Amino acid sequence: MDIFDKSGRLNVEKLEYSPVSVPAPVVVKHLYCHNGHDLISPRASFKGENGILLKSVIDKSEGMVALSPVFGVNSRMTIDIDLIDNGIYKFFCPECQEQLKVFSNCVCGAPRIILFADKSLNINKCVCICTRLGCDESCIISSEDIISTFNLL
Repeated sequence: MDIFDKSGRLNVEKLEYSPVSVPAPVVVKHLYCHNGHDLISPRASFKGENGILLKSVIDKSEGMVALSPVFGVNSRMTIDIDLIDNGIYKFFCPECQEQLKVFSNCVCGAPRIILFADKSLNINKCVCICTRLGCDESCIISSEDIISTFNLL
């Protein structure tokens, strides 16, 4: 096969390709506080998906933070509170007003809160969110294994 055809164009073999399947993003449909209140709310929408709505406090500032329910998407909205880079927040259930429980300390030193994936409040099906703004160490836990880490806040 010649490199060029008669008209001077580069000869390129016909390439066959097969479409690559890209896994669908993981979207949380329900997350619960330790009292069983659903934290997913239609009050905040991210590309058509209801957001994770949490009451947040830092220093003397208080407001609401809505987080994207799509894992790995670092998107958020705030109401009545300004976000502070590297700030460590306290989070509360907007329904019962109780502070969300701490699962463990993050590698960055801030607490990680636990949100449960079902009403049974099973610790083996949960999402842990680092409370430091900008930390990349939030995670999904399934059957005692950390299956994904991501930046959620």
